[in-house]
Amino acid sequence: MNETTTLNVGTLLGNQPLRWLHILIVALLAATMVVDGYDIFMVGLILPALSHGLNVHPAALTQVFVLQQLALLIGTLVSGPMLDRFGRRRVLLVAMPVFAVLTIATSQVRSVLELDVMRFAAALFFSAVIPAAITLANEFAPAKYRSAAVSVVFCGYAGGNLIGASVQAWILPFGWQAAFWVGGLLPLVLAGCLWLWLPESLQFLAMRDPANPAIGNTLRRLDPAFVAAPGQRYAVHDKHQRVYKLSPKVLFTNGRAAVTLLLWGAYLATGIFSYINNSWTTTLLHLTRHMPMAHIAGLLAVSAIAGVIGTASSGFVMDRFGAARVLPSYLTASALIVAVIATMDVYSQWAPFAFAALGFLYNSSWGALNAFCATISPAEMRATSVAWAHGASKVAGMIGPAIGGAMVRAQWDFTPIFLVAAAFELLSACAVLLLVTRRKAAPVPLRA
Repeated sequence: MNETTTLNVGTLLGNQPLRWLHILIVALLAATMVVDGYDIFMVGLILPALSHGLNVHPAALTQVFVLQQLALLIGTLVSGPMLDRFGRRRVLLVAMPVFAVLTIATSQVRSVLELDVMRFAAALFFSAVIPAAITLANEFAPAKYRSAAVSVVFCGYAGGNLIGASVQAWILPFGWQAAFWVGGLLPLVLAGCLWLWLPESLQFLAMRDPANPAIGNTLRRLDPAFVAAPGQRYAVHDKHQRVYKLSPKVLFTNGRAAVTLLLWGAYLATGIFSYINNSWTTTLLHLTRHMPMAHIAGLLAVSAIAGVIGTASSGFVMDRFGAARVLPSYLTASALIVAVIATMDVYSQWAPFAFAALGFLYNSSWGALNAFCATISPAEMRATSVAWAHGASKVAGMIGPAIGGAMVRAQWDFTPIFLVAAAFELLSACAVLLLVTRRKAAPVPLRA
């Protein structure tokens, strides 16, 4: 390879100032995460109405959560290598229309079995959204904005809860089927926008074909002053292209085993908390505190708005103060506020502030954790690393709803269930603290 005609796209992108294309990419990916955040937790948000419509007890739908998360786990583990092999953009453009159609079709189910099948099938496809969005955000962002870009993109995930609260308040009265129409039409529209405006990862293109002219075209979109030299070639690393076999084994090589396991532990613990919270909070407030759905929607809307703010800001905070301080602090504070909500009067004037604090801290910790995961993962295995870390959260997605369902079936009160959830968030803080402490002592070499 002629070094004089080879450009390192990772370095080139990292040194760019913030431009309009960066903002467009982040906006598109954040919108994608909004759709994903709504679709993943949709069943939990409409559970009382859905169980009434299917004439079953809410606890009887626990299997829907578990099967959906099983599909998300399978899809996430498969999607990581697929994103690294076929491209982030291409996989998104296939997955989103398919899960959109399956979600719309779910509005016609008439039994729990039919609901199980449709949610399992849809989850197989929307499992690719999170790793694709996080990877693209990290790879296109200038170096000093990478954590911030990932956290802003992930704030869309919290925004999905805001859509869910709106559906609870204004659309659910038209029937539970309307919630699935919303969850299907939004990704169809968004898939068209991604096809028109979202570029493919330049690191991915360079690793597959160092002379691909599409790389120069995207760089020209980013900076109109860029002119590709005749025969221009592109690389991801300074000296030579390094190609990994796209196997999860790479996550345990070169001293990465402890980092990988601790990262998975953090995702697992906070994921269990997340799915207990998102799957059962609406039902618990409705059944144990006799709270009207409109009142619940108000609390969740406040939490979702605060969550968007927290997620969007978490990357900036982490860039400023460092992961070692930010991640454990967010997770510990989140566990404490869950414990406060568990023991307070949810009808009091302080309840909206407590739910806002929970939304801010919980979503901030997720945003910071995702930014940290993408940052410590080398480019050639980044999508696989992010996807498999999220695979741990999908395992949690099976465990969390099952734990919550068992406690609801045993007629546990709101207080002990939320205290159990808080304990898992605290365990995640401990895993992150061990992770950042280990990286301080023996850092894993990073490559852009």
